Amino acid sequence: MSFEKYIIILDTNVLGSYKSNNLIVTNFKYLSICKNIFLSLINFLKDSILTQNISVAIPKIVIEELRFQQERTFNSQIEGLKENFVKFKELSNFNLEIPDHYDYKTHLIEKTEAFIGKYAIEVINYPPNDVLPRLIKKVLNKEKPFYKKKQKDSGFK
Repeated sequence: MSFEKYIIILDTNVLGSYKSNNLIVTNFKYLSICKNIFLSLINFLKDSILTQNISVAIPKIVIEELRFQQERTFNSQIEGLKENFVKFKELSNFNLEIPDHYDYKTHLIEKTEAFIGKYAIEVINYPPNDVLPRLIKKVLNKEKPFYKKKQKDSGFK
């Protein structure tokens, strides 16, 4: 008896929580507030014994987009902290320190790999093409022609 195999492909919006087109990051755990829908799906598949026929996949661009968004938010909030800490500089016996550099990107890459492994997620790689990776990099970095000042997202679909 043969079974058909199905793949559920998840997009960025399922794994990320957004407000005004910005990723909401309440703390800097990987996908800390985003994975509730994902975990519900995984648990449903396991509880229903459907994992033999159905697997979950995430395109590589989705993984990279979430990492870029979370990294941008981290860097933005660190800059905000630095600006606020300057206000306390003149107080005696009061010391606030923020590292000049924290390798948050490596942290996110490690967390991503652990997440993918833990839930046996299939990663859908880019098609073999010389142009596509360059275009995707421009999209993730919000470079022209994919983002314009007056439009929030004129991106690559």
